Amino acid sequence: MLEYIRAKENFFDEVLLHIGTSAIMDFILRLVTCPEPATVRCQYKEWCNEQRLIQKLCDLIKPEHSEEQQSLASQALCDMVKILRDQKFNREEESTDTFRLLASLEAEATVTSLLDNMFLGQRSKSVLVSGINVLLALLNTTRPNAGDAEQEAAFEADEEEKAAEESYADISGTIKALVPRLKDLDLVLREPLPVTSMNTTAGKLDPPLGNARLQAAKLIAVLLETENHDGDLVLAKLGTFNTLLDLFIRYQWNNFLHTHVEHCIRAVLKCTPSSSGSDERPLLNHLFKDCQIIDRIQDTFSKCKNTDQTHRPGYMGHMIKIANDVASFLEANFSEDLVQNFTKDLREGRMEEWHAFVLNDLAEVNMRQAADMVSGPAMNTSMDEDNGFSALKFPTDTSFQVAKQMANNFERFALKNEKFASHNASADNRFTKVKLVRAETTADTSSDLTWNIIS
Repeated sequence: MLEYIRAKENFFDEVLLHIGTSAIMDFILRLVTCPEPATVRCQYKEWCNEQRLIQKLCDLIKPEHSEEQQSLASQALCDMVKILRDQKFNREEESTDTFRLLASLEAEATVTSLLDNMFLGQRSKSVLVSGINVLLALLNTTRPNAGDAEQEAAFEADEEEKAAEESYADISGTIKALVPRLKDLDLVLREPLPVTSMNTTAGKLDPPLGNARLQAAKLIAVLLETENHDGDLVLAKLGTFNTLLDLFIRYQWNNFLHTHVEHCIRAVLKCTPSSSGSDERPLLNHLFKDCQIIDRIQDTFSKCKNTDQTHRPGYMGHMIKIANDVASFLEANFSEDLVQNFTKDLREGRMEEWHAFVLNDLAEVNMRQAADMVSGPAMNTSMDEDNGFSALKFPTDTSFQVAKQMANNFERFALKNEKFASHNASADNRFTKVKLVRAETTADTSSDLTWNIIS
């Protein structure tokens, strides 16, 4: 088959014109995962790489193509990332695959081309969403079968370190291409694409958040998990966290957005800051000084406390988690020079107010949330105490006798198989119709009727 399709000129150009057909998507992925010997599969992938399949799929994610083509091309690239990485992870000993197709997919030039399609020229919501989905797949470093306990236990410490280094190398090209374009991603959050207003049960959204901004927030959260210092510097300079926190408050019922913002803040707080100065963790300085995260947390709690408790804002659950993360971070690292550096600029008495808030309001909320959902005395079972059944004497062979009795009754009353096989058996006699119905009444008991039915 390979020789046949090799003989066709512009094979993938013609095939990708029909990417909307499900068979075409299956065919493209089949070329990568063909159940042939390893050597034949390597030849298929090498030919796909020579024909620039990855670049042709990226070129479909452009505004001039339909939303369906953009979405399908994005899905094909995401599936290929997962499949090729799984193959690389489970490499066969006899395989000579150099994984050039995967290298092309993860290359900085490929990601740069995809970002150009997303941000250069006319911006399109579908292009942004499709492109971000591919970037999220490229930044996903989860190893295949990571949840299998037996396989996890089989890895030695040095092998785990090597796997971690290789996974980081897999995303290095994506990070290098993405960091210089963070300003474009920040612009997506600040200046949304034109979209019509939306009426919801919670009120009118004008404009709605939109899937493009939601996916942009998710991409930033995933990028922060990589702990790339250059990316942190750019995001701090752009003031992206201020934008995210403003959207967090504005769209109070969008819990998907709240989750991504919470993950962003947790990614900044999770690493222990260095004692060499605030420049080592620029986002920490940005979060506490520029964004004034402490003031934002206490303001939202105050507003919620002063309003109707039955209708608190939809973001309060995530804000409670953020408050606990910030409180734990400050408590664990308060003596560090970095924390002292950005808390010393706060107004006098500000930290004392924060500590009082943590000990009172936040502790009260945590205690209320930790309470059991069911109140009242615990329900006991027969295993917990003597309910009077101990006085009853059950014979030890009761279960055996019941089972034996059931078996005897089944043999006595059940119809045997041959009775069902016979067409002339009495079971075939069917009720046809009622010939006569006779009702008799008496004067004394007029309400009682005696029915005689003759069939």
